[in-house]
Amino acid sequence: MGIELSHINAGIRRKQILHNVSLIARDGQVTGILGPNGCGKSTLVKTIFGIMERTSGDILLNGKNVKDL
Repeated sequence: MGIELSHINAGIRRKQILHNVSLIARDGQVTGILGPNGCGKSTLVKTIFGIMERTSGDILLNGKNVKDL
């Protein structure tokens, strides 16, 4: 299956960095995150791994919400 992000919003303090980000990364495929400096790539990875809290949205791992794991 893989990992699916749906309408993720996250930020630092009062500054929102990720705005309504959605993506699907399937097992067996290579998925890259590309973009210019300061666009939120590191924030996205930190949010996926739970290092940063998201303000809204869902992260599913193999179809199960990570909040429930």
